[in-house]
Amino acid sequence: MRTEVLEAFVVSLAADTATAAHLRAGGKPTNDPNSHLHVRATDIKTKMLADIAVAAKPLGITVPPARNLWP
Repeated sequence: MRTEVLEAFVVSLAADTATAAHLRAGGKPTNDPNSHLHVRATDIKTKMLADIAVAAKPLGITVPPARNLWP
């Protein structure tokens, strides 16, 4: 799980860096959910959340679906 957390953090930072570079170059603000970095970060976070949901179920804790937490 730690590896996934770190990977999600690094990929999210890369996505943010790419967005910042786009804006510095005069690009218009955009939230492209289909960019490869955003898709990868979401995939990692979705898998982490699913793993947490499985571990939490026996404790009576319900974890919401990933789609309810981020786009």
